[in-house]
Amino acid sequence: MNILILSAGTRNKIVQYFKEEAGSQGRVVATDCSNLAPAVYQADAFYLVPRITAPGYLERILEICVREKIGGVFSLIDPELSLLAKERDKFTALLEAGVEVAINTDAPEVPIDLLATEAAITVAAGVPAEKALTLLTGSPARICGIDSRVGLIAPGLDGDILIFGQEPIGLLVKPERVLVEGRLVR
Repeated sequence: MNILILSAGTRNKIVQYFKEEAGSQGRVVATDCSNLAPAVYQADAFYLVPRITAPGYLERILEICVREKIGGVFSLIDPELSLLAKERDKFTALLEAGVEVAINTDAPEVPIDLLATEAAITVAAGVPAEKALTLLTGSPARICGIDSRVGLIAPGLDGDILIFGQEPIGLLVKPERVLVEGRLVR
C-alpha cells in the first residue's frame, strides 16, 4: 500500500518507519509546504504543496492521491485534521476513492495520550463519532498492514483493548482499563 504523509516537516523518523514497514510492498510519499522540511527527503517521493490555508490545498492532495495510487493518508498536524473534517465533502471523496485516513497526534509534540482529544476535534468539525472511532482504530491498522492482528475486536486478534467509563471520544478522556493481548495491565 502506498502511504501519503501530509505536513511531514521534521518527522524524519516517522517517514523512515513507514518506509521500513512498507518495504517492497508500497511507497511512502510525503508533502510539506517548505522545501526545508527534512522529512520529505526521506520519502520515496515528495511534493511541495501550498500551505493548508491556501486555496486549492485539498484539491492538490487529492491529485497526489490519484497520481501516486495512495491507499492511506496520515496528517501530522492538528489544524490539518480540522481542515479535512471541515471540508468533509472533499474528504469524503478521498474515502470514496478508497483512500484510508487515520487520526493521529503530532507525537512527540502532542502526546499520544491525546488521541481521544484529536478525535473530538474531528467530531466537532462534523465527522460522525462512529467514523472518528474507526479513524483511531481500524484505519491505522489497515494503513500499517497489521489489521490481521489489531484494529478490531474479534476472535484471533491480539486483544489490545481500552475500556472507558464514558464516551471514548472527548477532551482529555482516559481509559479506565487497558488490556494487552487480552490480559488486564491497568
